[in-house]
Amino acid sequence: MPTRKIEDKELLNCVAFILTKQKAFLAEKRAENKILGAGFITIPGGHINKNETMEQALIREITEELCIIPKKYEFLCKKISEHQTGKRLVHYFIVKEWKGQPEPKEAEELFWIKLAENKKLNLEIDREAIQEYLEQKPIT
Repeated sequence: MPTRKIEDKELLNCVAFILTKQKAFLAEKRAENKILGAGFITIPGGHINKNETMEQALIREITEELCIIPKKYEFLCKKISEHQTGKRLVHYFIVKEWKGQPEPKEAEELFWIKLAENKKLNLEIDREAIQEYLEQKPIT
């Protein structure tokens, strides 16, 4: 999925993976050396490479960043965010089953947040994605 131009800014395609278990989701504290969002609490994710599908990027990125293999996942939504270097189109996936234990390969730390406490996320688009998931799958 190539980068596109929208309103004279590059639109970078990305994937984000929301791992869910027991009414919680996995979040990361981004490393302090990251250009964007250093130290932010976010949903893990990464870029879609040229000639790569969203699903291929999901599997590659989740394996690179968390050292797990997704087994059961589904597309949730897509959101656009703007930052100092351009715009990102983020494709969010819900990951319900995986092989392995998540390890922070690129993040400073990983931790579980209750779905209802999504306000702990620094990025509004991440909070919106969790809210969209909650609207589809209410907490019981």
